[in-house]
Amino acid sequence: MNENKASDIQIFDFRSISFFVDYYIVGTISSDAQGSLIIKKISDFSKKHKIKIFASNLEKETGWLILDFGDFMVHLFTEEMRNYYDFAHLWNEAKIEKVMS
Repeated sequence: MNENKASDIQIFDFRSISFFVDYYIVGTISSDAQGSLIIKKISDFSKKHKIKIFASNLEKETGWLILDFGDFMVHLFTEEMRNYYDFAHLWNEAKIEKVMS
């Protein structure tokens, strides 16, 4: 596994069903440490390109890391937490695009 990349990335399109967010980008991570590395890379990219992060939940040992960019949010889950929250079932009205395995 490439520690710089999440797996099973999906984009949930909320534009037709929500007024507060356009997209959720969801990926699976093997550990919180891997998630922290990915979050750092995303944060560095957003700073470089002047993309504002409005909020985040980066608490360790939760299995769920979040970055909120306003129009879209990035959610990184360990496999256990992703299965527990089951966004695909929870948000079954959203159009889902699988980006990569």
